[in-house]
Amino acid sequence: MKKFNFAFTLAEVLITLGIIGVVVAMTLPSVVGRYKEKETASKLKKVYSTISQAMNLAINEYGTIDKWDLPPTLTSDKNENGQTILDQTGQNILTERFLQYLNGDLLKAGWDEGVVLTNMQRVPLEMIYDKGEPRSIQLHDGTILIMGQIYGNDSCARSDITKGDLCSTIVVWFPPKNRQRNEGINQFNFYVMKDRLIPWGVPTDQNNPFERNCKISTNNRQSGRGCTAWVLEKENMSYLRCKDLS
Repeated sequence: MKKFNFAFTLAEVLITLGIIGVVVAMTLPSVVGRYKEKETASKLKKVYSTISQAMNLAINEYGTIDKWDLPPTLTSDKNENGQTILDQTGQNILTERFLQYLNGDLLKAGWDEGVVLTNMQRVPLEMIYDKGEPRSIQLHDGTILIMGQIYGNDSCARSDITKGDLCSTIVVWFPPKNRQRNEGINQFNFYVMKDRLIPWGVPTDQNNPFERNCKISTNNRQSGRGCTAWVLEKENMSYLRCKDLS
């Protein structure tokens, strides 16, 4: 009885390899993209824990933030051109007190030279920095923390996110090689209340609700700002691919 040995022809092998290559080419970017999203979510959770701990330690030493007497950033002063003067003193105090309990370094004026702003809100032209240069912190893992404007003691003392009352904000930025700041992609935001941090986009957030301000596809300055709470809770960035999430 004859035995027959079955084998694939060279053409069949090449066709099969070609099909596998097409499938890999189609799926690999998605797999890599989702891995990077998971990595970003993990980094954000770690930073959130780190700065929350630093804030609690600062409060233990100095009291709640409404007791720090931080001067509001917006002043009633004008320069000779009629521009509103922004006072950075309060931001610098906030930065320095957080830095006491963080593993990082102070970044002074000029650190952001070469940074590419995309959908970021820029300082209005009618305003000008004057009293003290704004400062930021670079953690030892490369993450950059940027302190936002100080809203004054009354707003800080109320600290009611449903009414838009807060002390300040913190921007968390994971700088990529191209130095672009993209809200909801490599940059995320937190409200600084008198005794805690609140991620932007929580259900009670009236300023940056998820449904309105976590739309990366739109090209306005609010786009991507309401995504922080989603990333922390869901540990993904599905809003980059899906619409009508809530």
